[in-house]
Amino acid sequence: MPRQVIRDNFDLYTWLAFGCVLQALISFALPPRYALLPVAAYLSHRLLYTILACLGLARYAQMDHVLPGKYTAQIPGRDGTPAQSPSEHDIAILILAARSNQWVLPICATGQLVANI
Repeated sequence: MPRQVIRDNFDLYTWLAFGCVLQALISFALPPRYALLPVAAYLSHRLLYTILACLGLARYAQMDHVLPGKYTAQIPGRDGTPAQSPSEHDIAILILAARSNQWVLPICATGQLVANI
């Protein structure tokens, strides 16, 4: 069973409830100093992943389908064949789009890539 099937069957509030129950069980079963271990492990994992993604050493899933560089859209002919030259038609299409969901965009290599397009 793929991980996505399990993940997608529960909403965020259910996952938060699971985490709360697990944290409560750890707090009751182990000494108090161990209660912070799951939180510290999760936060250190996310911090390390963010640093590795900024350095380009880890896969950043939201950048998978990004086309770096400059691309143009051209209107095909009536029969569907591509235009022979960019200015074959009397219409201009201007597409300006950039999107980033990365909160550390200004300091990451992927952010600089998007900014330099």
